Amino acid sequence: MGNTLWDIEDRAYKRAKAKYLAQGKADSLLVLLRLKFDGVPDEAESKVRSASTEQLDAWTAAVLTAANLDELLAAKP
Repeated sequence: MGNTLWDIEDRAYKRAKAKYLAQGKADSLLVLLRLKFDGVPDEAESKVRSASTEQLDAWTAAVLTAANLDELLAAKP
């Protein structure tokens, strides 16, 4: 991988894009969790906000069938 200005800008762009994609997924999941479970404790919100995009996708897919928030957040992708 080169260190030209273009390469550095490209890597920075890709990191920023991934960061904002994860933030958007976390925001969407939190909306679903608040609706289904009538709120989300601060510790659960922190766990969601620090999760990988893979984990966020798994939780989002499982939110409709989860019996409770603890069960959902214990699931691994």
